[in-house]
Amino acid sequence: MQGSESISGATAAIISRIKAQMIPRGYQAAQQLYNSTQIVLSGSRSGRVYGIPNTGRHYTASAPGEAPAVRTGMLRASFRPTVSVENNGNLTIHSQAKSGLTVGGYVLGALLDDGTERMAARPFKEKVMDRAAPEIRRIYSAPYE
Repeated sequence: MQGSESISGATAAIISRIKAQMIPRGYQAAQQLYNSTQIVLSGSRSGRVYGIPNTGRHYTASAPGEAPAVRTGMLRASFRPTVSVENNGNLTIHSQAKSGLTVGGYVLGALLDDGTERMAARPFKEKVMDRAAPEIRRIYSAPYE
């Protein structure tokens, strides 16, 4: 009996150490998602060119299918890395880069990513995840000590 108790005690200690390392890794993953949003939501686009009122400058919008163009930078600046942890026997970590920026009561990121009746989609969420995925896999695949 004593051998099985020491094995289960050792197993519990290993699981506890792994769980303790998962939470900081969740924050690293969230930071990678945030970094990816900053990259995907930057750069030039190939849509229509508009004049910016009262400035004499021009702005190139995104074309349908491209990630949203940066006009004011508010969408890109609104993202924050977030982590939520559920520990109900199993440890579940949700890493996200979230934006709460709304326009007319709607979340702007969702409107742009999905499109509307009057506007074709400007998808960016999947591009963010695709860009961050290799680094997130590396974070979670690193050896646990």
